[in-house]
Amino acid sequence: MEITSQPLTLRNLLDVFRRHWFGMSLVFILCVSAGVVAYYVTPAVYRSRTMILVDSPVANVNDPVSEVTLPNLATDLVTQSGVIQSERILYETFRTAGVSIPEGLTPELLQRLLPRVNAEPVPGTSIIDISVDTGDPATAMRVAQIIPEVYLSYQRSSRQAEVVKAMNFVEQRLKEQTDAYKKAQADLNDFKKKRALVPLEQEGQARSMMVSEAQQLLVEAQATLVGAKERLANLLKELDKIPDSRRIASRSANMEMIEAQKSQIAQLNAKREELLKVYLPDRPEVLQVDAQIEVAMKRLTEIPKEADTTTDTRPESFFQLEQNIISARTDLKAAEARELEVRNWMSGLERDLKTYNDIALRQDELERTVEENRVLLESITKAYEELRLRQNSAREPVSVLMQASNPSKIAPQTTRPMGAAVLVGLFLAVAFALLKDGLDEKVVSTSEAGHIAGLPLLGEARILPKRMPPRAAEKLRTAMRESYRVLLFNLRYVSGEDPLRTVAVTASRDGENSSDVAFNLAAVAATPEHRVILVDANLRSPSIHRRIDRLREIPGLVDVVNGKASLEECLQDSAIPGLRILTCGSPVENPADLFSSAGFESALRAMQDSSEMVVLDAAPTLDLADVPALASSVDALVYVARPGTTRRPELRRGLETLRQAGGRVFGIVSTRQSKRVS
Repeated sequence: MEITSQPLTLRNLLDVFRRHWFGMSLVFILCVSAGVVAYYVTPAVYRSRTMILVDSPVANVNDPVSEVTLPNLATDLVTQSGVIQSERILYETFRTAGVSIPEGLTPELLQRLLPRVNAEPVPGTSIIDISVDTGDPATAMRVAQIIPEVYLSYQRSSRQAEVVKAMNFVEQRLKEQTDAYKKAQADLNDFKKKRALVPLEQEGQARSMMVSEAQQLLVEAQATLVGAKERLANLLKELDKIPDSRRIASRSANMEMIEAQKSQIAQLNAKREELLKVYLPDRPEVLQVDAQIEVAMKRLTEIPKEADTTTDTRPESFFQLEQNIISARTDLKAAEARELEVRNWMSGLERDLKTYNDIALRQDELERTVEENRVLLESITKAYEELRLRQNSAREPVSVLMQASNPSKIAPQTTRPMGAAVLVGLFLAVAFALLKDGLDEKVVSTSEAGHIAGLPLLGEARILPKRMPPRAAEKLRTAMRESYRVLLFNLRYVSGEDPLRTVAVTASRDGENSSDVAFNLAAVAATPEHRVILVDANLRSPSIHRRIDRLREIPGLVDVVNGKASLEECLQDSAIPGLRILTCGSPVENPADLFSSAGFESALRAMQDSSEMVVLDAAPTLDLADVPALASSVDALVYVARPGTTRRPELRRGLETLRQAGGRVFGIVSTRQSKRVS
């Protein structure tokens, strides 16, 4: 059977919390207690509020000097709030309010000891909300009352100097702008004087008319050129119409030239024959004559057999036509020259017109500069007049909208620290439970054993304590039988229709009560009608023979497998009806070889023939090869896990070992020691 881990469900998570409820409760109580202590230890803080209206006009985007001329009055509210919280304003306020300022302390410590002032602008308005936080309610209210007065005094002392400074600046700008305006006007007048007396509009019209006239002449010259080309083409066509019959041709033979060439070739061949008498064919002298012969042969092939002689008898009209063609060509050249002349003239007129356009643009630019300087001069003059009015006005830059409010307690708050303590306590409690559960490798509950193994839980088997009064032990035995009957019923249910004849009980290591489970399971399954054999298969540490008095250890299982004794000789009766016991028998060096032998298979079949069920108390699975050797020989394997003793890695490794050996693990049995009767 493949071992698969079950998913972590809410039920398993609740099991983790239930197992560690005491530690979780302790962590939660400590966190809540820390929150309560922090609440009572934190000193009280009181707050008093006031609101002021600041005369802070917004700079005009059309006034290029407004932001410079009113540096303080046009500053945004964020800067004003920073001024209120500056060291100069705060220390003057504290001295006026009678707040003592210790000397020799760091700025961080001073900030903690002195009242805390916070100034925040109200969005969309010119209002600043000022709050004062300190441990003394009377001091908080007194500082909130005095700080607007100190800030107003500061604004009054700096306002006049700033306005005068701004006026001096604007006067300088006004003088500079006046000079700039006069210079722009002078430049425009000088430019107009340098121009002709004809206005720009009339000059532009005249130049445009000249360009139009040149364009018309160009069209006429192009038409004349096209006409000359057509006339010349027509005359040439008439020349081509003269018939070929007016040309008389005759032919004469070229025999003299052919015979002369042949004679030369014959002389070269004779010369070659003379040379061959003296030299070989590859000598330079012979090769030179061969080249001359090849050239002569080529010339011979190129001489025509007949020569043409032509006599042309043209009429008088032909000569008149030639004179007309000469005249047409002369007219064509004159038309081309005229067209080029007109084109050059028009190009010059267009350049003059472009120059005129540039001059017009320059005049427009000078006029625009004059207008811009005039507008700017008017703006600066207006700003100067506004500054004079502001200098003479008696309007206050700061006014109090809301007097200092009665101090209210703002810290410590009850809900916030307590809520934080509860949330932190819950988080740490959960983290403690998960961490402790993750660090502890021991299986702590029956459900966790099933979750780790990925197998069904067959039951929770109870184990009788070793030291117990006889009467209490008898009562516990009666209650224990029910838990093992449930285990037997679940085993048969899991097996389904397959007969359950051989069952081996094992665990990860010794001390997990697998022998107790095997013994009690066999005892419950045995009845007078249902015979059961309990086999002590833990050959390394046998224990079944010690549970019942007067049981002999030898002969037993080893002797039956080795053939030294028969099964009937080794089986021993017990006080439980239907239950017979087969002890381990003689000692053996390698139990794994014994369980892998054919003798063990024969002995197991013989035990099945003699009973309805065989229960084997097997050795621990880990670090031993005994159980893997017999795993495939039995019908079912029952794995015992003891919460508080069995370790998770060992449980996983033991089940994986049995799976690889081919064993069928039906489920997990959890053991616990009974202390009282339920």
